[in-house]
Amino acid sequence: MSTEQTAPASIQRVKDVFAQEGWEYTEVNEVVLRTGFAGIGLEINYIEPTVNVVSTVAVDELTAERYGEVRDWVEQYNFTKAFPSVTALKDENRGIAAFGATYAIPGYWEYTDAQFDSHVRTGIQGVVAASRDFLATFAPQVLEYLDNQAQS
Repeated sequence: MSTEQTAPASIQRVKDVFAQEGWEYTEVNEVVLRTGFAGIGLEINYIEPTVNVVSTVAVDELTAERYGEVRDWVEQYNFTKAFPSVTALKDENRGIAAFGATYAIPGYWEYTDAQFDSHVRTGIQGVVAASRDFLATFAPQVLEYLDNQAQS
């Protein structure tokens, strides 16, 4: 039987992971952090009792008329991937189709520090990878731009 301490999911534990790694974030309020990895913006929030890693990607070139293509792509992505959950979005006001990705760390049980750290990393990596896969399919020029910026 393990004697490691466990604790519930919380935004403070996310901050602790970021501090340990030297990663930067902006604190929006007491339950929302904003950050980014590999050119992909992320929001990490705590909606009791769950910590969520979320990203939304929209590019002007992807018009609302292409929403069906995006929906088909995310359905296939969800069918073949265990995480994160992805969705197609349509903004009629702006006339664009968009992409959303979410990884949830359920808060109905407790985690050791190593388990929680692994969940945070998995969430970030999964949401970033899904967002980049989306861009590679629908806006490769944006992905190329992001990669060029990272090298500068």
